[in-house]
Amino acid sequence: MASDGTAIAAARCDITQRLSLAVAAGVGPFPAADLAMLGTLEQALAEKPALEVEEDFRRTLRQTRPRDAAAGTTTEGPHRSDWQVIHRTKQMPAALCSTGEQKALLIAILLANARLIRTARGAPPCCCWTKWPPISIRGGGKPWPKSFFPWAGKPG
Repeated sequence: MASDGTAIAAARCDITQRLSLAVAAGVGPFPAADLAMLGTLEQALAEKPALEVEEDFRRTLRQTRPRDAAAGTTTEGPHRSDWQVIHRTKQMPAALCSTGEQKALLIAILLANARLIRTARGAPPCCCWTKWPPISIRGGGKPWPKSFFPWAGKPG
């Protein structure tokens, strides 16, 4: 469990860092965001080598086993981590933004992820939209310009 938990936390840190760079500038009307993983393992990985973090986590799991048995759950680990999203322009946590701003942040993150996938695979990801082309609420119901979706092909 300790090695898997540490590997999960390290992978989350890696994708969060890559997504953070990709979403930092924003896309079209979508806001820029700052992303971070918040958790004890993620914090430890920022300060120590992964093997040392794994050993510390193994020790923590051993020490908390009686408490975990009483609680009926594992009280330490990557499942306790949170992903933090900050609206960059407003310097506001996404949890405090309006639902419209939260949706815009989510779309910005999804588009950033699509760009990362295209770069890694050399081909755009398969994206399913409930409407094509995506409709702009801000634009009075008009479709978003195709320049916002340069990786997208025509729907099948």
